[in-house]
Amino acid sequence: MQDSSSEERARRILQWVRDNRTWTGNFDFFETSCVFQGQVSQMMVADPMGLPPILKTEEILQHIFRSPILLERACEAGWLAPIPDLEEPYFSRDAAYSALDRLLKGNKPARLETEPVLKSGEPEIGKAGFHGLVKAAKAAEALGISVRSLHDYSERGIIPCLKIGKHRLYDIEEIMASLERERGADKGGLTEGDINDILR
Repeated sequence: MQDSSSEERARRILQWVRDNRTWTGNFDFFETSCVFQGQVSQMMVADPMGLPPILKTEEILQHIFRSPILLERACEAGWLAPIPDLEEPYFSRDAAYSALDRLLKGNKPARLETEPVLKSGEPEIGKAGFHGLVKAAKAAEALGISVRSLHDYSERGIIPCLKIGKHRLYDIEEIMASLERERGADKGGLTEGDINDILR
């Protein structure tokens, strides 16, 4: 016998997939027109999107959250958490579906204190995609600084990062854009010396 709440969750998710909305960077992406009315098997209830049982960060962003900021907010709100004691952030499929269902019901995780103030017309939950998120060692190497300095700058809000449980991921393009803004966009490309001057 199927749990009615599990079936209702599966029907909401199936309809959302069927609606195939275009990413806007706002929560309207998670609105559904109704619930799926067709036949639903036990397999569909257990796995309405056909996802693997364990999801990498890239997969959970591609198939569900789309936005790294939204994933970070959902983790901070306690909607889901990475599987503990793994070097990389992985998530259980069921936890991902539960978090998606909250979004489909109209719940919104709170903005993070570290998020910049939104400008008029800016999307509420930002750009979609994994966008080259890298671990601290690779980001530090790209910036020519130590991992310790990178963590320090992140904690001080100088360098943006995505915090998922104990994991920190960095978007090199976003960091460079942030540093460009800090320096002043009219001065051309950043050199290693410019980066060091800004970070000091």
